[in-house]
Amino acid sequence: MEEAVPAPQTPPPRRGPYKRIPLSAKRRVVAAHDAGQDWKSVARANGINESTAKGWLMLDSLTPKQRGGYKLRKLSHQLVDTMEAWVEFDCQITLAELKARIQVDYDIVISETSLHRALEERVFTYKDLHYELLQLNDESFKNKRSEYVQQLREHIIQGKVPIWIDETNFNLFTFRTKGRSKKNTRAKFVRGCSQKGKNLHIIGAISATNFVFCIRRRGALKSLHANEWLKTMLRAANEHFGGLADVLVIAVNAPCHSRRSRVSRRFVLKTRAVLSDVEPDREYVVGVKEPH
Repeated sequence: MEEAVPAPQTPPPRRGPYKRIPLSAKRRVVAAHDAGQDWKSVARANGINESTAKGWLMLDSLTPKQRGGYKLRKLSHQLVDTMEAWVEFDCQITLAELKARIQVDYDIVISETSLHRALEERVFTYKDLHYELLQLNDESFKNKRSEYVQQLREHIIQGKVPIWIDETNFNLFTFRTKGRSKKNTRAKFVRGCSQKGKNLHIIGAISATNFVFCIRRRGALKSLHANEWLKTMLRAANEHFGGLADVLVIAVNAPCHSRRSRVSRRFVLKTRAVLSDVEPDREYVVGVKEPH
């Protein structure tokens, strides 16, 4: 059985050149309509389709619009640049505030949708805020960090062994906050306890010479606990290194270390050592030296 061959399709006719009707002919048709005459006969006499002529009667202006080229926009490139500068200065400014400011400063009324589209063209997205401290990039703090690094390098050049200490905590009572249930009903979950317990706190010390010393406890780490741990850690470092002449302790400037001077005085009496404190921006260095 022979296969059916589809009939050849005739391509659609190509459109010829655009026929522009003279403006005078449009005005004759509209003038006849306004004078109460037979505007249809006037249109046929000028070789104009009746439906085309009927559309002219509802237009405010007979002047033809521009075809192609640049279309006038309310938001010029200079205005978008100004709006971009406003957003970079205040990232929390809203579209309503931008609309009101443009209307006051430039006497231009524009929708919030157009403002949103213009910002998207400049690759501006809506996201969560990232908060930064006011003193984060202050020049005085940069100088303190530089001084701290220089002092730390000088200690390392002198042969000191850095020991870094830090503390953290873990919440052992975490649970999911999302669940599924039917519409208009709550997603209920019965917990085993009415309130959570104390977090797990860990404080430890580590060096590049295989010295590791850490403890864990339930509950907040107070300055009293941090001081006792610091003394215990220094005793362990004394046994590990065979002395404290070349030990350099670096700790985060946390509240639990605010009373480290008490540890210094008591430890000096027990070990007959001298402790020197240097406080840069966010950390402090405690050097332990043997007396001469």
